[in-house]
Amino acid sequence: MTDEIDIDEIDIDAIVSSIPRPRDQHYMFAHVALPQIVLGFDPGKVDLAELAADHHYFRQMWDDLAQFVEAEPLSNEGLELAHRRADELEVLVVTLPRAEIPSEAIMVAIVRRPVRRWLVLRGHELRYFTLELGVKYAGLAPAGSRTVLCEWNEDGHSNYGDGPPAGVDEFAAAVFDKCRSS
Repeated sequence: MTDEIDIDEIDIDAIVSSIPRPRDQHYMFAHVALPQIVLGFDPGKVDLAELAADHHYFRQMWDDLAQFVEAEPLSNEGLELAHRRADELEVLVVTLPRAEIPSEAIMVAIVRRPVRRWLVLRGHELRYFTLELGVKYAGLAPAGSRTVLCEWNEDGHSNYGDGPPAGVDEFAAAVFDKCRSS
C-alpha cells in the first residue's frame, strides 16, 4: 500500500510562510530596475561591449537601490560584467552579488540579436534573461538547490525550468541556445 497525501491535511500557510523572501535590493536590481531599463533601450543603439566595460554604472545602480529598501544595504561585491559573442548574437552577462534565497538572480543576461525577415536585416532586439537560485524538492521537502533559467519581457516573467551551472560561459551558452530556438 502506498502512502497517499490527504490534501486537506497540508498546511499551505505554514509551507508558504517557511519560504524566505528574496532580499529587496537584490530582487529589485535583477527583477525590476534592470529589466525595465534594458527593455526600454533602443536595441539599435546599444553597445553591449561598451556596457561591459562600465562596471561603475551597474555598481552605482546597485548601490542607489539601497535607499529604497528597509533592510541593511547589500554590498555590490561580486558584481561583475562579461561580454560574449556567438555568431550574430552577443550577450552582456552580469554576475550579481551572491544569491542566497530562492528567486534571487545569480546572473542576468542582456542579449542583442538581429531581427531578419526574408534574410533582410530589419534591426535588432534585446532580450533579458535571469539565472535564478531555485530549490529542488523531494515530495514537499526541500532537497537542495538548483538554477532556473527565466526571461523578462514586456509581457512579464517566463520560467523555462532547470538552468545551466552558474558560470558565465555556461549561462551565455544556454541563453544563446534559447535565442536560437525562439
